[in-house]
Amino acid sequence: MFPLQVIFLASLICSYGDALVLTQSEPSKTREETKSASIKCHVTGTTTVIHWYRHKPGEGPERILYLSAGKAVYDKESEKKFSARQESTKGI
Repeated sequence: MFPLQVIFLASLICSYGDALVLTQSEPSKTREETKSASIKCHVTGTTTVIHWYRHKPGEGPERILYLSAGKAVYDKESEKKFSARQESTKGI
């Protein structure tokens, strides 16, 4: 079985011009097709939405989900393959 490399990119939409710092545990994760992977993201500051993208080699970026008001909203069939949760009680 060949490994599948998926690169996740987090993007932020800022609210009220606050300064934000996004720290991601690793910029990409390589895994076998039947295995799961986890990437942690920490945001300092105030934001209203965090978007997550999958970028497969040779393809354009594809949004898979976004977090808004602590709730994950999934694109297309993403909910079957991906999950996200907010661990902070101070906004996203």
